[in-house]
Amino acid sequence: MFERMKTLFHSAKPRTVIRQVQARFDAAQTTADNARHWAAADHLSADQEARPEVRRVLRMRSRYEIANNSYARGLVQMLANDTMGTGPRLQMQSGDEDFNDEVEAEFARWSEAVGLAGKLRTMRIARCQDGESFTEVSGRKEAKAREEPGKAKEPEQKGCGEKEEERSENLGREPPLACL
Repeated sequence: MFERMKTLFHSAKPRTVIRQVQARFDAAQTTADNARHWAAADHLSADQEARPEVRRVLRMRSRYEIANNSYARGLVQMLANDTMGTGPRLQMQSGDEDFNDEVEAEFARWSEAVGLAGKLRTMRIARCQDGESFTEVSGRKEAKAREEPGKAKEPEQKGCGEKEEERSENLGREPPLACL
C-alpha cells in the first residue's frame, strides 16, 4: 500500500514556472528631477573626450586647486607619502646571498645619494596634479663626466600639453622626452 502511495506522489512532475523579471536600471531613467544632472552626459569615450584643449583646462584647474586649496594639497601630499613611503627597496633573488646583499646595499646607497624617494614623491604629486610625470636617469658614463653617482632628475613638466613648436620655443631647445 505504501509503495502505491509513493508512486502516486512521485509520479507527479514538479511544475516549472517561468517568470519574466521586470527590472530596469534607475540610472538609465531620465526624469524631471534628474534631467539637469544628466544634461552634459554624452556618448564619447574618455580618450575622445580628452582633447588637448580639454586636458589643458583640466590641468590648469587642477594646478590652481592644489596650489590654493589646503585640503586638496594635503590629500595629494598624503597620496605621495603613502604611495612612496621611504622609497623603493631592491630585493635580489639570485640564489647567491652575498651577491644579493652587495647589490641591495649598492642600490640603497645610490638611491640615498640621488634622493630617489623624494624624487618619486615629487613625481607622484605631478602625476596627480598634472596627469603626467617624467624622469630621466643618466647612465654611469654621463655620471662620471659630471662626477655624480648616476643621478635621476625630473625634466620640466611645463609645456608637455603644448604644441611641439610652442614647446621648443618655451624651452629654448628640443624636449629630451616625448610628451604624450
